[in-house]
Amino acid sequence: MSENTKPSEQPIDPKTVTNKLFLQTIFGSQWERALITAFRGDPAEKDPTKKPDWTAKLAGAWYDLATPTKNTYFCISVFNGRRRLKEEFVATYVIVADDIGEKIDLADVEKLPPPSYILQTSRESQHWGWILTAPETEAKRVVNLINGWVSHGFISLNQRDSGMKGVTRYMRLPQGVNGKPSKVVNIDGSGDRPFQCELIEWNPDRKFNINELADPFDIDLEVEIESSTAKTLDAEDIAD
Repeated sequence: MSENTKPSEQPIDPKTVTNKLFLQTIFGSQWERALITAFRGDPAEKDPTKKPDWTAKLAGAWYDLATPTKNTYFCISVFNGRRRLKEEFVATYVIVADDIGEKIDLADVEKLPPPSYILQTSRESQHWGWILTAPETEAKRVVNLINGWVSHGFISLNQRDSGMKGVTRYMRLPQGVNGKPSKVVNIDGSGDRPFQCELIEWNPDRKFNINELADPFDIDLEVEIESSTAKTLDAEDIAD
């Protein structure tokens, strides 16, 4: 167990955590190099005339772009520049599991240490994130961890989300909506509206060595990775 997993002595109300504070906490002094994107509409839109712009932007210059009325995302890793390319990889700062409660069984995820944060991304689904004690600078170890989670049945219900793979993963920021039509809500009969994401747990003092996330599933982080798992993800790979 990590020595940094004790509850905070002065817990912060998760509802007060802004996207900027979230990024600053995860990436520390490198937060301005974090890559973000934001847009309105359906993230899974296929119509080329309506397809959202997934272009990454540096958080330091563009964090005001990520407003609560848009789909807002951040990349789990920092790169040289603002392109999510494995060749430009610098380090991964957080490991995130998505679709918990919807595609990932709670009995599986509870084999892992309690996460640094839990983000409700729809009525059925959550993101759980584990902030790393030290940024992981070896991409293969990150890829092997994610692939290991998949191969050991961490993703259940016979589902395999390709968005679970890779150092280039986009994950949702706490302030934002889920614009997928299948995730709309109707509050008090006022009509359909996008689901408003909500940070429901925030324990950033919980930080982990990447081995702590591999050991519960006996994952060897040093095994050779398959070239097919090291690709750059595109919009179709993005999780809820």
